[in-house]
Amino acid sequence: MRQHIHILIRFCAVFAFVALMPLSAQAQAQAQAQAQAQAVASAGRIVLAAGSVQRVRGGTPAPARGGMDLRPGDIIRTAPASSAQLWFQDGGMVAVREKSEFRIESYSYSKDARPASMSNVTTLVKGGARVMTGAIAKANPDAIKVNTRVATIGIRGTGFDLVDCIDQCVQDTGSIAKPGLYGAVYEGKVLITNQAGESDLLVSEVFYVASDVSPVVRLPVQPNFLAEPPAEGGMGKSTEAVEAPDVPIEAPGGQPQIEKGAEVETVAQVRLPPPQQADVLSVPTVIFNKTDQGNGTPLSSTVSTLSFQSAEYNPVTGERNVENFIRGMKATYADSKLVAVTYPLAPNFLGYVIKGYTAHQMEGGSDQSVVAWGRWADGTLLIGGWSGNSTRITPLTLSANQGFHWLVGDTSKSLPTGGVYEFNLIGATVPTEARADAAGGWAVTGGKLTADLLAAKLSGTLNLYLNRDQLYGFFDMKFNSTSALVAGSQIALSTAVDRTGGSINMCTATCNGLGTVMFYGNDPAKPASHVGMTYDFNTGDYFVQGVAVFTR
Repeated sequence: MRQHIHILIRFCAVFAFVALMPLSAQAQAQAQAQAQAQAVASAGRIVLAAGSVQRVRGGTPAPARGGMDLRPGDIIRTAPASSAQLWFQDGGMVAVREKSEFRIESYSYSKDARPASMSNVTTLVKGGARVMTGAIAKANPDAIKVNTRVATIGIRGTGFDLVDCIDQCVQDTGSIAKPGLYGAVYEGKVLITNQAGESDLLVSEVFYVASDVSPVVRLPVQPNFLAEPPAEGGMGKSTEAVEAPDVPIEAPGGQPQIEKGAEVETVAQVRLPPPQQADVLSVPTVIFNKTDQGNGTPLSSTVSTLSFQSAEYNPVTGERNVENFIRGMKATYADSKLVAVTYPLAPNFLGYVIKGYTAHQMEGGSDQSVVAWGRWADGTLLIGGWSGNSTRITPLTLSANQGFHWLVGDTSKSLPTGGVYEFNLIGATVPTEARADAAGGWAVTGGKLTADLLAAKLSGTLNLYLNRDQLYGFFDMKFNSTSALVAGSQIALSTAVDRTGGSINMCTATCNGLGTVMFYGNDPAKPASHVGMTYDFNTGDYFVQGVAVFTR
């Protein structure tokens, strides 16, 4: 009997031990899952709640204070004269302006996590915010998005301001700004997407989007409500319906303190750069498309190797041409300016006379008796076969903003032997638009050209500028030869234009085009001393064309 009791006790003990093991493991697993869930759910903390600020969680609003945690689904609301600063686990920061509502849609970050698993998606429901990204943007830029009423803002390692104006944004003049989303990029760049398409915004650019079907418009000046200092004082009252903002907030001074139970934890200093004013209208100090360029020495009309290049626009047909070339021209001068060139093989065939009929030479020059260049416009002119023939002459009329761009020079008979030669820009015409309603505002601000005669390659850059309708832009036109470098022949070019700065939304994706170059000059001590170039590029809506001259 005693043996049976011992066996029973042993059996019960073993049964109890075995029965308790899965319960203990299950409890541990549950605790671990809860800890992981809490870690994943924690997006960050509220660093600062100035004035009347609410954190809404699960539909229930509560007064916000520094040290409160943030989770996906949380909404931060700020009353008038109130603001909040949010710190995220990856080091990102958001400053929520007064009278705003900001929601955390989803958040996932861990130092050891794969970049593809990270995300930070938020929504500016109304009002305004300043955003500074953290580690997620560096590891996986596509994982960061800020949704707004009219567009989604994609992040490319950046900092920016946003204000969604309904009817409460007041401008310097006292008038109410047009409804829509306003923003300014002060670091990196952003990608703005809505039903109208996508637009990249670079540092120091300011933008406006009227609606979810409206394209992005770049603004020349940052509106005051994006950059003005915060309202002083004022606690306001907690409210669930707040108006659109009209002023930003600024980062607090000192070292923020975060309450954490009975402890006080010091977090990193909040660093939100002050708003940057957008670039004011910038005008280059050097412009090459002026009158009387070069050294002013006219060409000799007796030179038998004069050749003619042109970049042309026919206002009747809308045709353009940047590859025209006529060899063996005769030059006619008046008042030290080239007024006509004639094809000598048919001197009485007026269709081959090319001259400013009543048009003016808008800009141009000549250099060292080697080459002359200019633009005829603002009147009628004869352009070769486009103007008819000897029995039916039809002068073409070009406005001041249009142009017939020409180059005449002593065509090189030979090139230097081998070597790399550098050429500097000495003159150019105003780039013009090959379209009926051509607008002005273009200029050439610099340029260089390299001729590698050993490798038989030619390349260079022409710097362009555009100022129009309170917007401006700087552009670099890269060009490269696409045919052999041969003396006495045109050399074909390809052109590629990119915007390098400014507020005009043009050639943010490369604009491509064509061109030609020719070597000029036959001085035995310095053959091929000049290079003349005709060019154009397609902006997507129209072509821009002109000529430029370089010397070594």
